[in-house]
Amino acid sequence: MRKTIESLVWIKERDWKFRISCIVHFEILLGFELYGGDTGKYWRIIKEFEIEIVPLTKENVELASKLCRSKSKIRDYFIGAAVVNRKGYLLTYNVDDFKWTERAYIPEDFVALH
Repeated sequence: MRKTIESLVWIKERDWKFRISCIVHFEILLGFELYGGDTGKYWRIIKEFEIEIVPLTKENVELASKLCRSKSKIRDYFIGAAVVNRKGYLLTYNVDDFKWTERAYIPEDFVALH
């Protein structure tokens, strides 16, 4: 976790903008509801890194529907489509499920490449 935070700090210092899909936001909040934990820490990270929570758009849904071939992966395709449509980068430790975006990196690899 420490390396992840260090990577995020490095990215923020270079004026990159952080965005998360409303789908990811939902998944995180659902996790707190189901398993407990400190939502305050999550909200502090949102504030500290000035993370924008982006909506799922018509264009995201249309792209996801063209690419997704598995109902069990539809959330991943909504998330990835939002990244592709915004020409952004996807920072995740689940790179394998997002290879199709061609812009998915673990945070440390993103830092090393940029």
